[in-house]
Amino acid sequence: MWVPPVVVILMLHHTSWMSHLAAETYIGARVVYGFSYWLKIPLIRSLAWFVGMICCAAATVLAVVS
Repeated sequence: MWVPPVVVILMLHHTSWMSHLAAETYIGARVVYGFSYWLKIPLIRSLAWFVGMICCAAATVLAVVS
């Protein structure tokens, strides 16, 4: 879900500060999601999932618009 838009951005050389921020935030959200899943903290896990989905949407928009 996240890799195809990022590959398009990289292949077209359309990286920007926004694409870097989306990628860094996505990776951070996935780390938080993993720890919250392991520690059984449902609210944080849901928020981390939501942030990850927002980053996926941002990467998709950047791949199409750029």
